[in-house]
This record gives sequence, C-alpha cells and structure tokens, in this order.
Amino acid sequence: MRAVSAVLFLLIPVLTACGGGGGGSGGGSGGGSTAPDAITAPGVSRQIRLADGSGSVDSLSGARTARVDLFPDANGELAAITLTTGGQTTHITLDELDDGYVTDDGLIVALQGSELLILSENDFGDYTGLAGWATLSGPGGVQGAGDRFNFGVFALGDETAVLPSGPARYSGTSIGYAETPAGSGITTSEITIRTSDFASLDLSSTGTRLAEPGATASQAVPDLDFSGTLSRTGTGFGGSISGNGVSGSADARAYGPRAAEIGGTFRASGSGGDYAGAYSAVRD
Repeated sequence: MRAVSAVLFLLIPVLTACGGGGGGSGGGSGGGSTAPDAITAPGVSRQIRLADGSGSVDSLSGARTARVDLFPDANGELAAITLTTGGQTTHITLDELDDGYVTDDGLIVALQGSELLILSENDFGDYTGLAGWATLSGPGGVQGAGDRFNFGVFALGDETAVLPSGPARYSGTSIGYAETPAGSGITTSEITIRTSDFASLDLSSTGTRLAEPGATASQAVPDLDFSGTLSRTGTGFGGSISGNGVSGSADARAYGPRAAEIGGTFRASGSGGDYAGAYSAVRD
C-alpha cells in the first residue's frame, strides 16, 4: 500500500507548514516526539446515493461543503485522513488498510473495513486536492442500497482573492462515479479550462473512463464527456454543461496566487448515464 500512502501524502502541500504553529512544540525540549497538529482543509463535494448493490444511482446532490482532516504522525508523515460532508464521515488510518488497488487509468482505491477512499495519480495540484470517499454497507466492503459516494475538491492553499486579467489555460483531471448503460463504477477524465479574461471559464471534460467496483481495467465512456461555459458568480463560477449523452451543471473556484489552479464539482444525467464528481486543474 505504499503507492496509496505516497499519493495521500501529496494532499499535504508541505507538512512543515504547520511546524511553525501548534503552540510552541517547535521550541525547546521534547525532541519532536509529539505529532504535529492535524491539517484541516475546506472543500466542495457532490454526493451520489445508490439505489441498490448493483450500482444504480438513486440521486445526485448539488454542491455541498466538505472538509478533510489530515493527521501526521510524530515524524511528520501522514498517518490518517478523515473526510466529512453532509453528515457522513469516513476515516482511514494508513497502516490499517485492508486492501487497495490502482486502476489502469490512475485511480487509487484504498479499503479499510467498510471505509473506501479514492484518489488519482494524476492530481498534481499544490493548492487543491481531490478525493472520493464512501462508507459501504455490504460485507467486505461491498456497496449496497443507500450507500453514498462523495467526491470533493479541497483547498490546500488560499482561495484566490483577486482574479487576474488576461488569457489562461489549465489542464487537470476529474474523479467521480457514474451509472451508464455499459456499467457502473468510479470514473476519471481529462479536464481542460480556458479563459480570455476570467469573466467566464470554458470547461471541457474528455476521455472519460469507468472502472467497475473491484476492477483495475477501465473502459471508455465517451457519452459522459461534456463541456460548458461557467460564468462569474460572486467569488466563483457556475453554469451549465452538456455532451452527447449528459447535461447538467458545474461550479468552479480559483486557488493560489494569480489563480494558479481551478477546482470544482459537477453533476449530469441523460441517455449516457447519471454522473457526478469533482475536478482540479493547474495553470499551464
């Protein structure tokens, strides 16, 4: 499970960033035997509620607030992670993982009892981090009716206070869950964002792939690809998205100095399936 631990560690920009705080543990004696304080990052997520154990989708939520708590050990290495949204909390302790695997498109799945954590090897942000999580009701980590999958983007740095001017392009990835005619499971896609002046963002999600539960092999699901224009709405962006098989809505916010990264969430439905997730993208 070292691969899972390594990518989880990427959720922390620099653990030493909390070394200067925490009430004086950095001065004087003690020799660093006390673990640093937990790092808490706010986020935005979407939730997918399952209708049954086959993966059929009962409902897709709108955007909702989320939180990730990262717990380092005494050596400053990540020991545990807690993800919370909508009254649901999932806690993963890295040295207690029961199982895990990596799909051929870079999704990392870790299981501890009934707790499921999903990350992406293609998530390279310094100011944002992606995660998916669920508490599964079936025995041995099998999904069941009423189970809720959550996918969020978290602010590991400050949200951009003043947006810059001029053109910009971003590249990134998404993670999510979908029920499609070809099957149900976790998804990933390539994200591209373009803007001429930050009055709006042109969002595109292409190359979407889906891996069914427990499978490392994924399949292309082009009917889940979408694009749309997100307009400024206060401190963020929002708008409609559509593709050959789905339509819905997406949101976005900018993070880091001069909008170094953009992250957001989406949901969409149609003949191509029911689909929701989160994404992040880094300025090219």
